[in-house]
Amino acid sequence: MAKLTESKEEAMECDVEHLEHPEKKNDDDKQEHQTSPFSLFSFTSRSHFLTLLIALFLSIASGIVIPVFAVLLGRIFDIFTTFGEDEISGPDLVKKVSTYGIALAGLGLGSGLLNAFYLGFWLLFGELQAKSVREKLFDSMLGKDMEWYDMRKFSIETLISRQQTHVILHSPIQYLR
Repeated sequence: MAKLTESKEEAMECDVEHLEHPEKKNDDDKQEHQTSPFSLFSFTSRSHFLTLLIALFLSIASGIVIPVFAVLLGRIFDIFTTFGEDEISGPDLVKKVSTYGIALAGLGLGSGLLNAFYLGFWLLFGELQAKSVREKLFDSMLGKDMEWYDMRKFSIETLISRQQTHVILHSPIQYLR
Protein backbone atom coordinates (compact mmCIF):
# COMPACT_ATOMS: atom_id res chain seq x y z
CA MET A 1 0.00 0.00 0.00
CA ALA A 2 2.87 2.37 0.81
CA LYS A 3 4.43 1.70 -2.59
CA LEU A 4 1.16 2.54 -4.32
CA THR A 5 0.86 5.80 -2.36
CA GLU A 6 4.45 6.76 -3.21
CA SER A 7 3.88 6.19 -6.92
CA LYS A 8 0.72 8.36 -6.81
CA GLU A 9 2.60 11.16 -5.08
CA GLU A 10 5.49 10.89 -7.56
CA ALA A 11 3.05 11.05 -10.47
CA MET A 12 1.34 14.10 -8.98
CA GLU A 13 4.69 15.84 -8.39
CA CYS A 14 5.82 15.03 -11.92
CA ASP A 15 2.60 16.45 -13.36
CA VAL A 16 2.88 19.56 -11.20
CA GLU A 17 6.50 20.08 -12.25
CA HIS A 18 5.47 19.81 -15.90
CA LEU A 19 2.79 22.45 -15.30
CA GLU A 20 5.28 24.76 -13.59
CA HIS A 21 7.45 25.07 -16.69
CA PRO A 22 5.38 24.18 -19.76
CA GLU A 23 7.73 26.04 -22.07
CA LYS A 24 10.58 23.66 -21.24
CA LYS A 25 10.81 20.71 -23.56
CA ASN A 26 13.17 17.94 -22.64
CA ASP A 27 13.93 14.45 -23.78
CA ASP A 28 11.45 13.00 -21.28
CA ASP A 29 8.58 14.59 -23.21
CA LYS A 30 9.66 12.79 -26.39
CA GLN A 31 9.54 9.37 -24.76
CA GLU A 32 6.31 7.49 -24.66
CA HIS A 33 5.12 6.52 -21.24
CA GLN A 34 3.97 2.94 -20.97
CA THR A 35 0.87 2.49 -18.89
CA SER A 36 -0.99 -0.61 -17.94
CA PRO A 37 -4.74 -1.12 -17.65
CA PHE A 38 -4.23 -1.33 -13.90
CA SER A 39 -3.27 2.36 -13.82
CA LEU A 40 -7.01 3.08 -14.09
CA PHE A 41 -7.28 1.82 -10.53
CA SER A 42 -4.40 3.83 -9.07
CA PHE A 43 -6.75 5.96 -6.96
CA THR A 44 -8.77 3.01 -5.67
CA SER A 45 -8.79 2.75 -1.91
CA ARG A 46 -9.79 -0.23 0.20
CA SER A 47 -13.24 1.25 0.75
CA HIS A 48 -13.83 1.19 -3.03
CA PHE A 49 -13.17 -2.53 -3.43
CA LEU A 50 -16.63 -3.69 -2.35
CA THR A 51 -18.26 -1.44 -4.95
CA LEU A 52 -15.80 -2.66 -7.58
CA LEU A 53 -16.40 -6.32 -6.75
CA ILE A 54 -20.18 -5.90 -6.87
CA ALA A 55 -19.90 -4.09 -10.21
CA LEU A 56 -17.70 -6.86 -11.63
CA PHE A 57 -20.04 -9.58 -10.36
CA LEU A 58 -23.11 -7.86 -11.83
CA SER A 59 -21.28 -7.32 -15.14
CA ILE A 60 -20.47 -11.01 -15.39
CA ALA A 61 -24.02 -11.98 -14.42
CA SER A 62 -25.39 -9.59 -17.02
CA GLY A 63 -23.10 -11.10 -19.64
CA ILE A 64 -24.38 -14.60 -18.89
CA VAL A 65 -27.94 -13.58 -19.81
CA ILE A 66 -27.35 -13.66 -23.59
CA PRO A 67 -26.08 -17.27 -23.72
CA VAL A 68 -28.98 -18.35 -21.46
CA PHE A 69 -31.35 -16.55 -23.84
CA ALA A 70 -29.81 -18.42 -26.78
CA VAL A 71 -30.24 -21.78 -25.00
CA LEU A 72 -33.91 -21.07 -24.19
CA LEU A 73 -34.59 -19.95 -27.75
CA GLY A 74 -32.90 -23.11 -29.03
CA ARG A 75 -35.17 -25.24 -26.86
CA ILE A 76 -38.22 -23.42 -28.18
CA PHE A 77 -37.15 -24.12 -31.77
CA ASP A 78 -36.48 -27.72 -30.80
CA ILE A 79 -40.10 -27.96 -29.59
CA PHE A 80 -41.29 -26.52 -32.92
CA THR A 81 -39.19 -29.12 -34.74
CA THR A 82 -40.72 -31.96 -32.76
CA PHE A 83 -44.18 -30.56 -33.53
CA GLY A 84 -43.29 -30.45 -37.22
CA GLU A 85 -42.32 -34.12 -37.07
CA ASP A 86 -45.70 -34.94 -35.46
CA GLU A 87 -44.03 -36.14 -32.26
CA ILE A 88 -46.11 -33.82 -30.03
CA SER A 89 -49.66 -32.53 -30.34
CA GLY A 90 -50.83 -28.91 -30.65
CA PRO A 91 -51.89 -28.54 -26.99
CA ASP A 92 -48.52 -29.95 -25.86
CA LEU A 93 -46.76 -27.45 -28.14
CA VAL A 94 -48.68 -24.54 -26.62
CA LYS A 95 -48.00 -25.76 -23.09
CA LYS A 96 -44.25 -26.22 -23.61
CA VAL A 97 -43.75 -23.00 -25.58
CA SER A 98 -45.77 -21.08 -22.98
CA THR A 99 -43.48 -22.39 -20.25
CA TYR A 100 -40.39 -21.24 -22.14
CA GLY A 101 -42.13 -17.96 -22.99
CA ILE A 102 -42.60 -17.25 -19.29
CA ALA A 103 -38.95 -18.15 -18.72
CA LEU A 104 -37.93 -15.72 -21.49
CA ALA A 105 -40.05 -12.96 -19.95
CA GLY A 106 -38.45 -13.59 -16.56
CA LEU A 107 -35.03 -13.58 -18.16
CA GLY A 108 -35.80 -10.27 -19.84
CA LEU A 109 -36.91 -8.74 -16.55
CA GLY A 110 -33.84 -10.11 -14.79
CA SER A 111 -31.62 -8.80 -17.56
CA GLY A 112 -33.08 -5.34 -17.24
CA LEU A 113 -32.55 -5.33 -13.48
CA LEU A 114 -29.01 -6.71 -13.77
CA ASN A 115 -28.10 -4.11 -16.39
CA ALA A 116 -29.53 -1.29 -14.29
CA PHE A 117 -27.69 -2.40 -11.16
CA TYR A 118 -24.39 -3.09 -12.88
CA LEU A 119 -24.51 0.31 -14.56
CA GLY A 120 -25.37 1.94 -11.24
CA PHE A 121 -22.49 0.26 -9.43
CA TRP A 122 -20.01 1.18 -12.17
CA LEU A 123 -21.21 4.79 -11.98
CA LEU A 124 -20.84 4.71 -8.21
CA PHE A 125 -17.33 3.31 -8.53
CA GLY A 126 -16.45 6.02 -11.06
CA GLU A 127 -17.78 8.71 -8.74
CA LEU A 128 -15.76 7.28 -5.85
CA GLN A 129 -12.64 7.36 -8.04
CA ALA A 130 -13.33 10.94 -9.17
CA LYS A 131 -13.92 12.04 -5.59
CA SER A 132 -10.64 10.46 -4.53
CA VAL A 133 -8.76 12.22 -7.34
CA ARG A 134 -10.36 15.58 -6.56
CA GLU A 135 -9.57 15.28 -2.86
CA LYS A 136 -5.94 14.33 -3.52
CA LEU A 137 -5.54 17.15 -6.03
CA PHE A 138 -7.11 19.64 -3.64
CA ASP A 139 -4.96 18.45 -0.73
CA SER A 140 -1.86 18.66 -2.93
CA MET A 141 -2.72 22.19 -3.95
CA LEU A 142 -3.31 23.22 -0.34
CA GLY A 143 0.23 22.09 0.49
CA LYS A 144 1.86 24.35 -2.10
CA ASP A 145 3.63 27.58 -1.18
CA MET A 146 2.15 30.89 -2.31
CA GLU A 147 5.08 31.38 -4.71
CA TRP A 148 3.94 28.37 -6.70
CA TYR A 149 0.55 29.99 -7.26
CA ASP A 150 2.11 33.32 -8.18
CA MET A 151 4.16 31.68 -10.95
CA ARG A 152 1.08 30.27 -12.70
CA LYS A 153 0.14 31.66 -16.08
CA PHE A 154 -3.35 30.21 -15.90
CA SER A 155 -6.10 31.13 -13.47
CA ILE A 156 -5.34 28.91 -10.51
CA GLU A 157 -8.01 30.62 -8.42
CA THR A 158 -10.73 29.26 -10.67
CA LEU A 159 -9.30 25.76 -10.50
CA ILE A 160 -9.04 25.81 -6.71
CA SER A 161 -12.53 27.19 -6.32
CA ARG A 162 -13.90 24.59 -8.69
CA GLN A 163 -12.08 21.74 -6.96
CA GLN A 164 -13.30 22.90 -3.57
CA THR A 165 -16.86 23.11 -4.85
CA HIS A 166 -16.69 19.58 -6.27
CA VAL A 167 -15.14 18.10 -3.15
CA ILE A 168 -17.46 19.79 -0.67
CA LEU A 169 -20.80 20.38 -2.36
CA HIS A 170 -21.37 18.56 -5.63
CA SER A 171 -20.26 15.05 -4.92
CA PRO A 172 -23.41 12.91 -5.00
CA ILE A 173 -21.69 10.28 -2.90
CA GLN A 174 -20.33 12.52 -0.17
CA TYR A 175 -22.24 10.62 2.48
CA LEU A 176 -21.07 7.12 1.44
CA ARG A 177 -17.89 6.79 3.48
